[in-house]
This record gives sequence, structure tokens and C-alpha cells, in this order.
Amino acid sequence: DEKKVNSAIKRLQEKCGNELIIPGDNTALSSLTKTLREKGLTIAAAESCTGGLCSMLLTEEAGASVYFNGGVVSYAPSVKEGVLDVSSTTIKCYGTVSENCALEMAEGALKKTNSDYAFSVTGVAGPDKSEGKDVGTVCFGFAGKNRVSQAVTLHFTTWGRASVRRKSATAAFILANHFILSDKPLIDITCMWDYI
Repeated sequence: DEKKVNSAIKRLQEKCGNELIIPGDNTALSSLTKTLREKGLTIAAAESCTGGLCSMLLTEEAGASVYFNGGVVSYAPSVKEGVLDVSSTTIKCYGTVSENCALEMAEGALKKTNSDYAFSVTGVAGPDKSEGKDVGTVCFGFAGKNRVSQAVTLHFTTWGRASVRRKSATAAFILANHFILSDKPLIDITCMWDYI
């Protein structure tokens, strides 16, 4: 019955966080696009390991141009530097799979697309380690007009490249939605994500 369902949802939210368990017929993507539409906001994406998956998913809805200004697939470091204005010093000192790089990617996408918000995804989809980082290590950056940018790193379990990419896109949508709606540090949310 409904009481049991609500009780189970509450227990899951206590274990995993409110951001991962949302009652009703919602997805990470639909929650984000609903927020963008209702608030009249735009977003952009700067992607590396997801290879354009986030942008593709964001544009599946008819009328997506109302909220999605564009995306950059910056797989190579030279594109991160040349298109998104990521500092060569950042790449040399921290690598492309770093929160520093993710922040600069998001800020570059925000500026280049004149969006209200932007997010970035850069990580190791596999099958091998990269820059000494394990497969499933993914860094996310979030930027907004008149907002302090934030970055977080997640370590996904992996069943191959496709699983890391799908999980990364889902996490990006959840975190972008939260970044838009709240000033709560994203690390406070992701610290509860033990089962991803």
C-alpha cells in the first residue's frame, strides 16, 4: 500500500540521499529539464569522457533549444585549452581528469555559450587507467552566472566504458539540478553516494 511505499522511499532517501531517490515518475534528466523550463534558464555542457552523451540526451526533448544552448566535446587536451580556455598549467599540474580541469571546462562553456549554467564531465571511462587514475574516476564541474563554481569527483563501479558514461551523464544531471536549486555544497550530496 501507499504507506509502505512511502516508508520504503524514506528509508532509501536516508541511506542514499534525497537527490538520488525521487518519488514519482521522474528521471535525472526530466528533473533537470523541468527545472530549466520552469525557471526560464539555459544550460551548456562541456564533455570529455561522455563524448557528447549528455548533450544528446538533453536534446532528445522537443523544444530543447529553450533550455540547452550547446555543448562542447573536448576529448583532447588541445580542445580543452583552445575552445574552453582551460589553462595549460592546469592540465600540466593536475591533469585532464581533475576537479581543477572540470571547473575550468564548466566556466569556459558558461562563457562561450552565454548560458545561465554549465556543467562539465571529465574522467576515465576505460578500459585502462589514464593519468594514473582508475577506471570509473570522473570529475564534474558546475558553473553559473553570479555563482561560485563547484567541482566533485565520483568513483563509479564499472561494467565497461558504456556503464561509466551512462552513470556519469545521470550524475551530471542530478548534480546540475541541485546546483541550480540550492547553495548546498555538492560534496555534501555525493558523500552519501556509496552504491554507484
